[in-house]
Amino acid sequence: MKKFKLVFKGSLSEKKFLEQKKAEGYYLTGVINGVYTFKHNPKVKDTQLQTHFIETKHLKNEHNIKDTSPFFAITTKKLDLSRYAIVYTYLKDKDNPIYNSTDTRMTENLYLKYLQNIFLGITMAIMFICLGLWMYLIQQSYKNSIATVPLKFMLLILLGLFILTFIINYRIKTTCPTQVDEIYLSYSVSIQSKDEKPDIQPLQHLGAWRFVTEKNGKYYYNLYSKQPKEMLINTLSHTLNIQPDHIFVYSQWDLFPVYMHF
Repeated sequence: MKKFKLVFKGSLSEKKFLEQKKAEGYYLTGVINGVYTFKHNPKVKDTQLQTHFIETKHLKNEHNIKDTSPFFAITTKKLDLSRYAIVYTYLKDKDNPIYNSTDTRMTENLYLKYLQNIFLGITMAIMFICLGLWMYLIQQSYKNSIATVPLKFMLLILLGLFILTFIINYRIKTTCPTQVDEIYLSYSVSIQSKDEKPDIQPLQHLGAWRFVTEKNGKYYYNLYSKQPKEMLINTLSHTLNIQPDHIFVYSQWDLFPVYMHF
């Protein structure tokens, strides 16, 4: 079965599309110019779909799936005008700790920023060409209605490129951000617990923790996180089963309350 779908490779829209087909018993076998080719096999419903970005130099010419392989199917797609490729895999064991933890967000980040640079180059080229053509028409004494055509064309193209760049930038910040792409804050966290030292292991997803000291039944930490203060307090209170008024979270913008608490 073949289906035409115009989406960015590896995007959330593409993943939803492939997940829908997987739920119908179809798995991907190839992608050419927006045309997705599928094969039908009900067993694919019990697999986990994954997408990975890699450099083309790491691609193998063939993917021979053996019975002992952890993958049900593997499909690769070289991304046009780049040295990157995307690999679609259907993992048999959804709970496999090795293959299920593969993270290629950094490569995806590099590819998307590469696309941004291409769009920037196209934008500059269109501006020079259209402005040059506009100046030529003015010198040739063409009417304003004709002379302004290159400028109108330039604005239309630039609007389209701006929308594409905005979409790519939003995807970078939401799916594959780096430390440079995100705004992190340094927090001072104080947790009052007279019984024992709080277990912050379940809170590692909030950011990078560092224990500082203990003073009068209050445990002090430094937290490097991009989450807002209110959300941190609510999460700490719920996870540690501690009243919110026994938890104090301050950023560099809250110096006065820090002095008051200490």
